[in-house]
Amino acid sequence: MDLRQMEYFLAVVDHGGVNRAAVALRVAQPSLSQAVRKLEKDLGSELFHRVGRGLVLAPAGEALIGPARMILREAEAAENAVRSVGQGRSGRIDIAALSDISTDPLSVWAAGFRAKFPEVRFRIEERDEAADLVQLVRSGACEVGFSAMPIAGEELVSEELVDQKFVLVCPPGTESFWPDPTPVESLSGSLS
Repeated sequence: MDLRQMEYFLAVVDHGGVNRAAVALRVAQPSLSQAVRKLEKDLGSELFHRVGRGLVLAPAGEALIGPARMILREAEAAENAVRSVGQGRSGRIDIAALSDISTDPLSVWAAGFRAKFPEVRFRIEERDEAADLVQLVRSGACEVGFSAMPIAGEELVSEELVDQKFVLVCPPGTESFWPDPTPVESLSGSLS
């Protein structure tokens, strides 16, 4: 039993005969008749009584109408769900992130994405070490990972998303001898 057979069976029921069903489905009448006969063989029961050149629904056919419609609706729902996930409109995204960026900026990005695609769910795996993040992505446990720094020497593809701005805060009375903005490299000797 397959979906095409169910579709053909319901078309015969809905259109009141094989010829009209074949026209509506734009298939050859012998192909449609053959599919219905195969469905009857697969189910081990006659779905239609053949009366002259016409068909009359048999009790087994009556019993199949509701379940056949339900099967086709469920198959269409499954197909739509897969398409929706494939188009990024629903589903789940598993994300690996270093702990220090999981709140900001990752939560802000996730919220923006969810505003556009409310059916998408996120699972965020926080890690303290970049190596753990890499392992989650490499193993397939997560689709993407977010790190504060590039992952060197890995075969994974990385893309720089934003430049982060850091603010240097000093106690009151500190002499202001650093240029504005202060290059991070100039701090290395001053803070030791």
